[in-house]
Amino acid sequence: MKKRLKLLIILTCVIMIAVCMSVGFTACDSEAAASRKLNELANETALFLLGNDAYSWNTLSVNPQQSYGYERYGDPKWYSYSPLTDSDVKDIRYAFNYLNKKFAKIKVAKLHDADVATYYSLKHALNTYTQYYGSDYVKEFSLIDSGYINSQGGYVADFTSMAENYSLRNKDDIQDLLSMFLSCKDAFSTYIDYARDRVSAGYPLYDSSINSMIEYLDEVVDMGDSYYLYDYTYDRIDGLSFLSDSEKTNYKNSFRIAINDSFMSGVRTLSSGLASYRGNVKTTNKSYLASYGNIGKELYSWLFNSRTGADTEISSAYLGLCAAYEKYGMQAEAIADEIDAVKDTNAALYNEFYAYVDGDKKPLGLTDPEEILSYLKSAAKDIVPDLISQPNIDLKYMDDTAGKRTPVIAYYILSPLDETDSTEHITLNPYYIQNSPDEVLLTTMAHEGYPGHLYAYVNAKEKGASLMSTLMSVKAFSEGWAVYAQITLLKNIADSTQDTALKKFCEYTYSNTVANYLIAVIMDIQINYLGVSVQDYVGMGMDEDYVRNLMELIMEDPTMYVPYGYGIYSMLNLHDKAKSALGDKYNEVEFNGILLSDGMGPALSRAEQITSDYIKSK
Repeated sequence: MKKRLKLLIILTCVIMIAVCMSVGFTACDSEAAASRKLNELANETALFLLGNDAYSWNTLSVNPQQSYGYERYGDPKWYSYSPLTDSDVKDIRYAFNYLNKKFAKIKVAKLHDADVATYYSLKHALNTYTQYYGSDYVKEFSLIDSGYINSQGGYVADFTSMAENYSLRNKDDIQDLLSMFLSCKDAFSTYIDYARDRVSAGYPLYDSSINSMIEYLDEVVDMGDSYYLYDYTYDRIDGLSFLSDSEKTNYKNSFRIAINDSFMSGVRTLSSGLASYRGNVKTTNKSYLASYGNIGKELYSWLFNSRTGADTEISSAYLGLCAAYEKYGMQAEAIADEIDAVKDTNAALYNEFYAYVDGDKKPLGLTDPEEILSYLKSAAKDIVPDLISQPNIDLKYMDDTAGKRTPVIAYYILSPLDETDSTEHITLNPYYIQNSPDEVLLTTMAHEGYPGHLYAYVNAKEKGASLMSTLMSVKAFSEGWAVYAQITLLKNIADSTQDTALKKFCEYTYSNTVANYLIAVIMDIQINYLGVSVQDYVGMGMDEDYVRNLMELIMEDPTMYVPYGYGIYSMLNLHDKAKSALGDKYNEVEFNGILLSDGMGPALSRAEQITSDYIKSK
C-alpha cells in the first residue's frame, strides 16, 4: 500500500478529513460517541490509504460509495512508479500527524466487540506509517523496499491476477477494467524508471531478478494471440447476462485492442528496457541491505515490526527463533532416524513412510481438491468453532505461464467485506499440483481454506470486521495462523490414525514444516540484518553457488519469510502459554475462537493481550 500512498496524498484530502471529522469529535464522551469517533476516523484513514485504488475497492466492496463513502476520481489506472519527493514526504507527514492527534483522543476502555479490533488495527496502521514516513531515510526506503519488479514478474504478473479476479458486476466495472488494460503501456514502462533510479541511488537490482523477469515477459510475448488472457477475458464477457450479444462483441473487440496495443506493448517495452540494467551487481558476497549500515538496519526493523506488530527487539526474536529451530529440527530428525533404523527389520513401515514423504502416497488417500475441502470442513471442527453459515467455495487455477515461475502453490482472495453469502475463491497453481509430487495438497488447502485464511476471514466478517481491521491485517498473525492450521491438522491426524506410517509421517511433517519456516526467517535476519556473508556460510560447509542464489532471493524481498517463520513461532508460543497456564481447563476450539475474535490479522502484541485476558478469565 505505501508504495503508491504518495500518489494519493493531496492537501484537499487532509482538509476533507478535518471537515468530516469535526462534528464527531465534539460529541459527548459516551460509549456511543467513542464508537462513532473511532469508526469515523478509521473509515477516513482507510479512504486516505486506499485513495483511488480501483482494484482494491472492487475486491473489498460491492458498493464502496454506499458502504464506505468512496468517491472515485478519474479513470482507474494500473499501478505506476514515480520517485518520492520532499514535497510528498512533507504532505504525508502532516496528514499522519493530524490523524494521530485525533486518534489520541479515543479511549479504548469505552469500546466494545468489533470496535476494539478496529481500534488496535488503526493504532497499528498509524504507528506503522508514521514511523516509515517520519524516518530521515524514507526516500531511500521507497526505492529499496519496493515490489514493482521482482523475480516473479512484479506487477505484470500481478496485473494478470487482477484481470482474473476483478469483479464484473455491471457495465461500469467492465469499463473500469478496460481502462486499467489501456493504462498498462505507460504503467509498465515506469518500472524501467524504477530500475534506473535504483542504479542511480546505488541500490541496483540483481541479474537473477532481471533475467527471471525478462524470461517471463518474453514468454508472454512469444505466445502472441494464444496468450491465455485473450480467451479468458472473452469468456468472462460472454458469461455476463446483463450484456446483449452486440455489446459483448463490442467489448471483446475493445479488450482485444487493449491487450494488443497496451498490455503486450508494455510487456515488450519492459523486457527490452530491463535488459540494459543487467550487470550492475557482479558478485553477491553480502546483502546490500546489511551493507547500508543504519539505513538498512532501520528499514529492516520497520519491515519486521510492520509485518509482525510485535513488541520485541530483533536480536531477542532471533535468539528465540534459533532455540525453536533447534527444538523442532531435532524432533524431525529423531523421527527420520527412527524410521531409518527399521529399514531392514520393518521394511513395510520404512517404505510406506517414504512413500508419503515422496508424494507417492497421499495422506488419507485424498487427491482431489474438492474432496479435500469437504474433508477439511469436517476436520476443522476439532480446531475452530463452527461458522454461522457454510460459505460456497469456488476453486480456480492460475495460468501455467505464471504458475511455473511463482513459488505460490495456491492463494485465497478475500470476498467483498460488505457482501453477505458471498462466494469465496481459492486459486490453485496447476504446475505445482502436477509437477511437485512431494507437495502435500492437503496441508496447502488447509492453509488457504479450512481452517486457515478463508475460515479466518469469513469468521471475521461474521463478527462484523471493519474496513480498517481488514485492510491492516498483520501478516505475521494471518500467515502464522494459516501455518498453525495446517500443522494442527497433521497433529490431529497423527493422534487419531491407527496407521503407524501415516502417524509418523504427520508427526515428522509437523516438526519439519515448523523447522523449515523457522530457518527461513533465521537466514533472512542473518543476511539482511546481521550481515552474514557468502564466505561466512561457505565456512560453515555450505555450497557457494547455492548460497549466492539463496542470498539474492532473500535480498530482493527482505522479511519475505518473517510472516511465516515468526508467525508460526509466535502462534505456537501463544498456544503453549495458554495450555501451560490452564492445564485441563484448556480447550483448543474455544481458545482459537478467542484468538480470532479480533479478526484475521491483529498485531502480535494484541494477540498476546488477548491470550493473557483469556487466561485470566478462566
